[in-house]
Amino acid sequence: MNNRIVYQEEIRASNERFFDALPDKEQKERMRGSFFTCFEAICAIDRDVPITASNFPNIRRSQTQGNRIFPTTADESLLEICDEATSLQSDTTNTNQLTTTVDFLYNEEGERAHLFSNAPVCHAAYFMIVQAACGVFPQDYEKRRKLLNGMKGRRNRMKDSGVKHSKYNKFHLFLQKQLLDCTPPALIIVPLIPLSEIQQWDGTTSYDAMVLPCGQRAIYAARMTLPYVRSVCTPMEIQTGIQVLSSFVTDIAESLLDEDNDVLQDFNMTAGSIRDPSAVRWKELVKHLRSHDSPSYPVPALKIMATWQSVKVAKGTFDKDASCLPDPFLLAAKAAINYSSLVGRKLMPSCSTVSSGDSSDHDSLT
Repeated sequence: MNNRIVYQEEIRASNERFFDALPDKEQKERMRGSFFTCFEAICAIDRDVPITASNFPNIRRSQTQGNRIFPTTADESLLEICDEATSLQSDTTNTNQLTTTVDFLYNEEGERAHLFSNAPVCHAAYFMIVQAACGVFPQDYEKRRKLLNGMKGRRNRMKDSGVKHSKYNKFHLFLQKQLLDCTPPALIIVPLIPLSEIQQWDGTTSYDAMVLPCGQRAIYAARMTLPYVRSVCTPMEIQTGIQVLSSFVTDIAESLLDEDNDVLQDFNMTAGSIRDPSAVRWKELVKHLRSHDSPSYPVPALKIMATWQSVKVAKGTFDKDASCLPDPFLLAAKAAINYSSLVGRKLMPSCSTVSSGDSSDHDSLT
């Protein structure tokens, strides 16, 4: 029998034993989606904080740190001499391919998709932040494209080049398309390691992440994805996660103001006058922030809790032996973008085509 199927059956049996051993009250709460704490219960989302133009000063990796995970992509000599890969579609595309493995929350039949965008045009909004992930900051637009899209080898794309093609840019989650990679999102997933450890991550080390249902579909998201979660976060872990989220939200928001390293210029060079609603709203947000003498942005902050006894934030583990071990930097960036979508001021566009058309995206500047 296929080893994956055997593993899946073992997980199913383990889930049944775990669930059957829970108290009746907790079983019912998990099945209703009311057992685990949602994002809005612990985090304030209406706190506007002054922001200034910057180029990822808090979250950026050094080149040495980036080389640990993306050695080919971050090789400046290759960026200099190699052409950009001609195929911009990633090996595993955002068609959310079904797998037969188990996600990090013990759910079967997860979907695999990207953290940094693989959308045909809107991936261009990531040309700046990809530098912070790699620790390489080329001034040349073409080199920034190569960091994300990869470089051409003798025949096809050079192996292990391009962050969006990397195995560390792949995420595996049950109902990923419906709950995580959507607008507005129903889940925010944040790595539970300090920012310094995210920057120094070596591509092999397992780490925990907190999972927070959010928005109007929070109960549904918890009911569908969290019934078999084994662990809850400690108060210290929750504080660490919110600090990481706040750092990424702040740095990405401030990068939109940086006209010396202009993400809008890069995007326009790639997308031109794209009319996708999500891209239009994102460009309006950038211009809106730049139009103010003292711009601000809603940065998440942990609420002052009278007691932590009733707070149960779900925790899962990304293991080096699992089907996907995403880079915690890319995961934290995705969390920041999902948070920004939740508050209606999305920091990255989510368009999927170059043509205008219907969209389920409901972002606004208000």
